[in-house]
Amino acid sequence: MKSVEDGIEWVWKTCDFSKVGYDGRRSAIRGEERGKACLVLSGCLYSVPDTIVIDGSNVAHGGANGKGLSGHRVVSAVSEYRKKGYRVIVVFKQETFSYMKKNKSKGFHELHEMNEKGELHLFRKNDDHLAITLALRYNAWLVTQDTYKTRNIDNPKERATHPEWFETGKLDILTRGTRLQEDGWVSSGYDWKVIDDDFMDPDLMSLPNEAQGDSWGKKYEQLFDLLTKADAANVCHNRKIDFKSGESKDSITNRIREDIRKRGLFLKYDTLESIKFLDVSVCPHEIPNFVAILDLNKSWSPNIAELRNYYGYADII
Repeated sequence: MKSVEDGIEWVWKTCDFSKVGYDGRRSAIRGEERGKACLVLSGCLYSVPDTIVIDGSNVAHGGANGKGLSGHRVVSAVSEYRKKGYRVIVVFKQETFSYMKKNKSKGFHELHEMNEKGELHLFRKNDDHLAITLALRYNAWLVTQDTYKTRNIDNPKERATHPEWFETGKLDILTRGTRLQEDGWVSSGYDWKVIDDDFMDPDLMSLPNEAQGDSWGKKYEQLFDLLTKADAANVCHNRKIDFKSGESKDSITNRIREDIRKRGLFLKYDTLESIKFLDVSVCPHEIPNFVAILDLNKSWSPNIAELRNYYGYADII
């Protein structure tokens, strides 16, 4: 995480929101409006993970600094994420499940019910492997505060036994609970917290509902007027539409219209793909921050004040 000062400097250097384009009436359009149009027409606005994989044993323990074991924490986490619109997959270590049963741990009855319903995926060995592979397969958020670092050479962890899972950086991006520092050190205790038996992940946005998507789908046509030719080229780059550099803006936008007609407005992007809009190139998981900056949909970020401080754009949001 950048410091506030670094964040402000980064935004000022990479994203000049004061730049203007011109619509069909030749009136000036601020960069914020162009940014909105680029993101929506690129189809990447809602391209964030829609699935959560929970390391159930880690959550039951309370995370990095947790104490004891409680099934209520897992139930609370599942409820938290489902309310935000996510599909939830819970992986749980069989050994921990059996221990909780034997010791009549708090909330075991609820875990047993989840297991009976097929909502708990028990794994006898290497449950972390299952959670990781599911997160990578489904491009899902992985909820754990396990850093997967080896602390005992006789019991090597996943960063040592399966370095290929981490080499692209994708898994660290998808993990909610740990943070990969610039020097390569992985620290834990981020994003979510357990207080008693209540699980909280306050900064993970809720997924947009179908009504929001439909509203954009119905009015996307008017967004073309907000694009410059360079913006339209960026949209084509994002949607992987071929075009020639000498084409007119009208010709390029017609290609975009045809692609939207064939594939729909919203697309699914991989976590590490590069999305271009205005003078910025970002990954899909970073888009919600820019959405908040552009004031496109404030409900995406419940912590607007933090974004104001982080990006230094209180006058925008």
